[in-house]
Amino acid sequence: MARKEKKAPPEPKPIPGRGTPDGDTLREALKAFDAGDYAAVREITGRLTKAEDAAVRDAAADLAARVAVDPIQIVVLAACAAVLGTIISLWVL
Repeated sequence: MARKEKKAPPEPKPIPGRGTPDGDTLREALKAFDAGDYAAVREITGRLTKAEDAAVRDAAADLAARVAVDPIQIVVLAACAAVLGTIISLWVL
């Protein structure tokens, strides 16, 4: 049996804004993302919405979208709360 050769992972794209203050702020947001500090990511990317470089703005918007709350999560949470409330009202009260 022939083995399939694994493809090498693609090269990471360079981070936009190299050598600019906005680029350094974007790198700070990426470090916060890697550390799992999503509140800091939201705060930093909010500041980058006014960046001069369009590539930095786009990268910040993409990063902010990655940590945003998914609307499906809200619907599922509300449905679970409704089911729990119904069960409590029928069986406990």
